[in-house]
Amino acid sequence: MSLSQYADSAASKVASAATFGGSAVSVYGGINGWLNSLNWNAVATMGGLVLGVAGFALNWFYKERHYRIALQNKKPDLEV
Repeated sequence: MSLSQYADSAASKVASAATFGGSAVSVYGGINGWLNSLNWNAVATMGGLVLGVAGFALNWFYKERHYRIALQNKKPDLEV
């Protein structure tokens, strides 16, 4: 590898790192600005609501699943 090829490769790596670093700072700034403007009481309320609904849905799903398995495993009554 010649010296000019090595320099081009190094410059390309530095330029790539600077581009990714700049984009990361830009994304961080955007997210940070958005997070600082939020009303955290509303966020907590909505988060609690989402978790409550998700818990209800999961409980319903597994109770229904348990009920179906119990019906499949139920032995028929013997009539004499």
